[in-house]
Amino acid sequence: MAREWSNPTALSDLGATKVLTLLALPPEEREQFIEEHNVIDMSTRQLEQAIKERDEARAAAQRAEADKRTAEQARAKMAEDMGLLNASLASAQDAREQAMQDVTRLEAELADLKSKPVDVAVETVVDQAAIEKARAEAVAEMQAKLDKAKEAAAKARDKQKQAEASVEVLKRSMEEMEKADKKAALGADKDLAQFEVFFNQAKEQGNQMRALLLKAREREDQTTARGMEKALRALAEAIGRCAE
Repeated sequence: MAREWSNPTALSDLGATKVLTLLALPPEEREQFIEEHNVIDMSTRQLEQAIKERDEARAAAQRAEADKRTAEQARAKMAEDMGLLNASLASAQDAREQAMQDVTRLEAELADLKSKPVDVAVETVVDQAAIEKARAEAVAEMQAKLDKAKEAAAKARDKQKQAEASVEVLKRSMEEMEKADKKAALGADKDLAQFEVFFNQAKEQGNQMRALLLKAREREDQTTARGMEKALRALAEAIGRCAE
């Protein structure tokens, strides 16, 4: 005890049992602990309980800090992922829009091609079979381009839907994390949690009183309505004074 305790007065004031109990604390914290807890007037059991509560509170604070860091890292990762997903969604939307424009253009070109004759090399005699063959080849080539464009548009549409779904899932996850953080904060502060309960009850009752006031205003006799209005104004002033 003499090696661990530099203040001989404390040894004599506290007694051997309390001094031994206090050795559970780091040397740099003992004097402050004695000042904050009035150890001299405590029983040994009370002292042991105080040290236990201190250790539990410190462990809880460390866990809370670790949880906070983990939550902050998770939020940062979610925000980063949301940025990437939004960029992917914008890219998918642009790709789909371009693909749809290609489809529209090719459909118009194909319709125009079908409605016009196809020029072929003509020497002396017009070869109708050659004309029809050229027309068919041109139409088939254009149809192949159109089919390919439609396939690209379908893929772009699917990619956009996947990106939208991913954004929605991550958005819900971020909302759930925000709710969990709020719930944890309320759980840590009992006074705030109780205040929120009372506040929500007061809002609900206020809405109910307003509904009754609106019904009273529909009557020919406005006496009841005026009485309700007066009471509500007085209540509002009383609530306002609570914040002073």
